[in-house]
Amino acid sequence: MPNNKTHVVGGIVSFVVMFLILSQITSLAFPIIFIGLIVAIIYSLLPDIDTDVSTANNVMEKLLVAIGLISSIYYYFFSDPIALLVVIFIFIWLFFLKVLVKHRGIIHTIEAGAVFSLLLLYYSPWLFWFAFAGFLSHLLLDGELKSFSWKEIKKRL
Repeated sequence: MPNNKTHVVGGIVSFVVMFLILSQITSLAFPIIFIGLIVAIIYSLLPDIDTDVSTANNVMEKLLVAIGLISSIYYYFFSDPIALLVVIFIFIWLFFLKVLVKHRGIIHTIEAGAVFSLLLLYYSPWLFWFAFAGFLSHLLLDGELKSFSWKEIKKRL
């Protein structure tokens, strides 16, 4: 199975491919390009957040807590209900992850990548696409590019 370095390279490659596609549709500002690269790399590691022994899990848990704190501060100052929803989602997600999910289960699906990427749609539609491409690169490298199946719900949770 690929290691973290392989998944980071996959994230970079997915960023380049998505950048080439998006640059045919629109011109992207440099901050979106730079943040898009970071997002693609982070999301290329995200599917391994469901295992306690992975570096991705340790980094992602800290990142999710940081995003939750930033969103809380943003909500406090700007009373943005979306920021509050992000905070609530993150803490529910962390509970879900620690209690209900098995490695290479429901997290290793295309639908999970879409749901996680949707969080960034609020900030920029372009970040959504960079995130989704990074997530899919992980699934492709793991040979796990599959869709969620209701028949396997007990196996995948």
